[in-house]
Amino acid sequence: MVTRLSALATSLTLVVAACGGESSSPTDTVGADATAVSCRNDSECAQVAVTTCKVATCDSASHRCVIGPVADGAACTTGAPCVEAQTCLAGTCGGGHKPAPSCGEQECGVDSCGNSCGTCDPGAICTTQFRCTTPIDNCQGLTFEGCCTSAGVTRWCDEDGNLQELDCPNLSAQGQDLGPNCGWIDDQEYYYCTFGDSDASPSASMPYLCPGETCADDPCADRDCGYVCGQSCGTCPNADDFCTADGKCELNGCGDLTFVGCCEGSYSVYCNENAVIATDCSPGDPPSCGWDGTNEWYDCGLEGADPVLVNPRSCDEFDFPRPPELPGPEVGPEPGPEAMPDEPVVEAMDDTLSGAEVDEDADVVEAAPDTSGSR
Repeated sequence: MVTRLSALATSLTLVVAACGGESSSPTDTVGADATAVSCRNDSECAQVAVTTCKVATCDSASHRCVIGPVADGAACTTGAPCVEAQTCLAGTCGGGHKPAPSCGEQECGVDSCGNSCGTCDPGAICTTQFRCTTPIDNCQGLTFEGCCTSAGVTRWCDEDGNLQELDCPNLSAQGQDLGPNCGWIDDQEYYYCTFGDSDASPSASMPYLCPGETCADDPCADRDCGYVCGQSCGTCPNADDFCTADGKCELNGCGDLTFVGCCEGSYSVYCNENAVIATDCSPGDPPSCGWDGTNEWYDCGLEGADPVLVNPRSCDEFDFPRPPELPGPEVGPEPGPEAMPDEPVVEAMDDTLSGAEVDEDADVVEAAPDTSGSR
């Protein structure tokens, strides 16, 4: 409500202004309502708080500050990361683009704003330090499905990226529970040691031979037994003979002893490459031979037997030629024919059997007690 006092004050202000006197300065409270700030020119509205792309000017008719948009195209910023060169449009800040790449010493990857800093050559990778490097291929290009060599060795790349291989013919000959042939295992879908045929994968993308391996036109020409290049070269005529890795038949040098082995006293005994190996475990800790549950064989520094009793610990359970370094059982001299008569024999000696009692129905001669006091 306009009172007489307020009307009088307004009139006095206008009179003073008209006469060149000083009027009250514009309200300089930042953030105040612009229309509550009186002004004579735009500079007196400079302290009015405005948002981006807005400006306060002095309205010449009301002598009050008013807020409006700045001219379109004026530079502005919203503070958004990775955006530059924004402009005002109808009082609103927007537009802009990413700044130029800032890669420093990066060779690859992206900078902090997602700009590309380059890519690596084929076969190389970008490290977490944004450097291009060519990784070492421990598997030589092999996959988990693997392959076979011409000599029957299976090779594959394990899940940790390491090359693995098993010599199927040799390991089988040593008595390990592995087939002597390298071939494709249908239900597992990879190459491995098998007791079956040395077949190739049905997929041409997984060939039988490993990279760099070749087979002769007649791979069995100089072999008498075993498998090579996926084909059988025959078997030894004697079932007990041993087929060596190079396909030759030899007399069985291990009997029924296998690579798993056994223990005799403090010795670890096993078959390796058709020969019995005996290792003295007494210098070890503990100085004994026992079951290795990890590798599933008997070895030094261990104790106990196979817990599932599949592989006996005692070498007495096996028939094999004993190597010279293995102590044999304590056996006395073989008795001659005179020491093992069919009938009791009593030899007359001057005084030795004097007074002896002889049981003609027994094989034992009991001598009379010696009362001389000496042996």
